[in-house]
Amino acid sequence: MAHEECVFCRIIRKELPSFEIYSDSYVLALLDINPVSEGHTLVIPRNHSDNLSDVDPVIFGKMMDRARIISGSMVKSGFAEGTNIFIANGTGAEQTIPHLHVHVVPRRKGDDIELNRWWSSKVIEVSSDRMAEITELLRNR
Repeated sequence: MAHEECVFCRIIRKELPSFEIYSDSYVLALLDINPVSEGHTLVIPRNHSDNLSDVDPVIFGKMMDRARIISGSMVKSGFAEGTNIFIANGTGAEQTIPHLHVHVVPRRKGDDIELNRWWSSKVIEVSSDRMAEITELLRNR
């Protein structure tokens, strides 16, 4: 996708409206317009990066630090009891907008998101031989 067409780049250029939580010269944090819970926030780099592979490590650090601060504010203020922070990285991980973004999802008891139930329903068995193969494949790459 050309940066001119990228929805997040258009928001950064003020061509589309948003509800900004935070803004500096490196990152923008805004409310997700399709939230899974009230206050669901996205932290995006101002410079376009499709995914984790092409983001500047310093900018990624600033994104994660801002996600940490927003998460802490959500909990300290009583807005949330906890948060989930995640990144969908690439189409295989169901990244729908090809501009890197970190989700900060405020959580409350009984919010019906039920990640633990979903997670436990997806657990697979992997043999120790296969775990060793995977370890070698991924180690120090």
